[in-house]
Amino acid sequence: EDLRTQEGFTPLAVRGAALRIDVGGVLEPVELRLGPDGLECDPAWEPGRHGLALRVDGSEVIALPGDPLDEDLEALEDVLARACLRAGLGAQAWRSALGLAYRFEAESFLSPAPGASPLPLQHSEPTPFPEPSARAVGEALEAGATWLGAQILPSGGLAAGYSPARDAFDPGGEGPVAEADADAVSTAVRAFEALAGRLGRAAFAAARDHLTAWLRKRGGASGEGSRPRTGRADGSAGPAGRTGPSGDLSRRGASLGPDELRRLLGSAPPSSFRARVRRLTDLARGASWARERGDALAQPLREAVLSELRWLLPLQLAARHRHLCRHPERALGGFRRERARPHLRAADTAEALLALLACADLLER
Repeated sequence: EDLRTQEGFTPLAVRGAALRIDVGGVLEPVELRLGPDGLECDPAWEPGRHGLALRVDGSEVIALPGDPLDEDLEALEDVLARACLRAGLGAQAWRSALGLAYRFEAESFLSPAPGASPLPLQHSEPTPFPEPSARAVGEALEAGATWLGAQILPSGGLAAGYSPARDAFDPGGEGPVAEADADAVSTAVRAFEALAGRLGRAAFAAARDHLTAWLRKRGGASGEGSRPRTGRADGSAGPAGRTGPSGDLSRRGASLGPDELRRLLGSAPPSSFRARVRRLTDLARGASWARERGDALAQPLREAVLSELRWLLPLQLAARHRHLCRHPERALGGFRRERARPHLRAADTAEALLALLACADLLER
């Protein structure tokens, strides 16, 4: 592919560009068909893991495993449309190849800058992944809170979503930028409340007050209802009903009995991002409470928290993801819902911050 013909090409941009190399593996036949919910692939296509190859009008069309991540593409139709355009065909040319196609996995490497040593990619993600520790959680809190604060709009609300690959906010129905709903803003208020107490940052307190004023104006919450009602500044929780940074979730995690904690440990992680993050908050609060009581469940709960942090921490855009962002300073620190898609949402990052606050309480002890 001739980079000189690509949109946005400048010699200066190429001089500092990242380079990704994909070495395709064995081709496996798959069937593409239009279903009630859109284009379907059988066996399943997994973004970030599988590439697709098909022949259209005598031309080879290749969708690489990392395309959904690099281009912020969610639907399989969009991935194939981008691949067709790259092959010099129309965006809908893939429709003439419905039926037999091929999927493949690739051995992939990334050189993040000219002359930099190549890094192996796992499902299109740069490795190594961050390991859970008090320091890693603290750094994630700082970066996430900074990104969330940058999403505050002049109107007082929060931008609902942002695409790092396109450097664009989600468009709104009544304005250029879609606003997050009152629930998302209330979650952000609780996160900034706890962060202001933990880190002593005036900026976080100002963000809390700014968003609280927006909620009052919209009638979404009162000043008291949008903040933790009681509790220490560090957001710690305990059996005496103290409130942590995640509000009701913290109180519930801290007050679960042994049988409920065992059921929580034995439950499978939910498929929904926010439900899984809230479960992590409950696990961390339950682990802190069990440790304070000297309960035998403290250690297995802590191990479950560490396991879930190994899932959550890599979802945050960090320095190793700079090649995915047109303007890294606008993207780094936000949390994605899944590794293969870089789209950022304020509500997701606010929920992740509440979980990280609960984990920080646990790990720092």
